[in-house]
Amino acid sequence: DRPGAAAIVAALQQMIEFVSNIVLAMFLYVILLLISWQITLGITLVIGTIVFLIRKISYNYSVNVGNKRLSLSQDLNAIGSESISAIRQIKVFSHQNETSGKFKDKLTCLLKILLKFRIISVMPKPVGETLIVSGFVFVLLYLQYVNQSSLVDIIPTITLFALISQRFIPLSSTLYTQRMDILSLLPSLELVYNYFTADIAVEEINKGQEIR
Repeated sequence: DRPGAAAIVAALQQMIEFVSNIVLAMFLYVILLLISWQITLGITLVIGTIVFLIRKISYNYSVNVGNKRLSLSQDLNAIGSESISAIRQIKVFSHQNETSGKFKDKLTCLLKILLKFRIISVMPKPVGETLIVSGFVFVLLYLQYVNQSSLVDIIPTITLFALISQRFIPLSSTLYTQRMDILSLLPSLELVYNYFTADIAVEEINKGQEIR
């Protein structure tokens, strides 16, 4: 079996879900614009600014997690393979505790990295919901006390906007999480690409062809 098959399948699944969610998010965003383009653009400006500021950080962090996950996974596979192939020697020289200790340390480190990554990747949902609720409160206060608007006139619009936002915000946070997941898979996909190109180069050398 060629390595990286699981990474390819995971990346394809993430990409399909990512594209589907983008289409749905765009549809909901158009509805929000039709309900109240002023509120929608205001919220878009705030969230867009936050996303712009953290996008580079999230990119570097996701790729770094992918590199660490790949490295630790390879270490775990190597320790497991060596333990199986040399199980008699390990028993003879009583090194099983040392081997199991190394495996446990690597596994614990990997689990901590993945747990931290998952916590950070799902943070946009509560943050986004908090921003939306705060925005609604601000808009209501502004329309009631500054613009002197009647609550009877604005409550239906705000309510409809809130209902659509309840679906839009979780969807947007899911897109952010999926983006981080896809970025974290890039090192594994790069390894798969290098593996296949190396195989092709070897085949061309064996056939006496010039490497392109």
